[in-house]
Amino acid sequence: MHYAITTQYLRAFKKQRNIFIGFLALSLIVNILQGLERLFSKEKTIILPPSIQKEMWVRGAEVSETYLEEWAYYLSSLLLTVSPSTIGYQTELVLRHVSPSFYPRLKQQLRQEAEHLQKNNATTVFQPKEVTIDKATMKATIKGNLTSWVGKERVSEKPQEVEIGFAMTAGKFLQVIQFELFNKVTTETGEEE
Repeated sequence: MHYAITTQYLRAFKKQRNIFIGFLALSLIVNILQGLERLFSKEKTIILPPSIQKEMWVRGAEVSETYLEEWAYYLSSLLLTVSPSTIGYQTELVLRHVSPSFYPRLKQQLRQEAEHLQKNNATTVFQPKEVTIDKATMKATIKGNLTSWVGKERVSEKPQEVEIGFAMTAGKFLQVIQFELFNKVTTETGEEE
């Protein structure tokens, strides 16, 4: 009698074990399929710049024009709307988005600009009017008006064009590799035009 009951329990246990192994195998197959799908899919990642005006996306090393436009607008405003009291912090913000190979040159150029602003108690305000994107080269050209003050006196207002070059790093991070600031172009390779 004990033998029959034990055999019955053993059969029930084996049946439960087999069902559990079946579910486990099915779960493993589903996980492998999801992993393969994720590995071979071109998933669109949504990355948000400081302020959002339009829809944008990043897919691998490719970015939408609106993404470049928003970053160019943001960075040009940081670079050109400055005063002696704000240029230090704004320089730090810009340098966070610069490629490592371009960082030393840009930092030196922005340091010189900060010294000039502080020495002359100068302030500049950039009012962007138009942003043009060249998606193939990942460059943005920003056109607008640059107004300069020394102390409280407005000394000039002129059209200004700024070009910012970008590159994707590891398919995730947009970095500045070139820009034109105050009619001087500096590139990642150290070329000046």
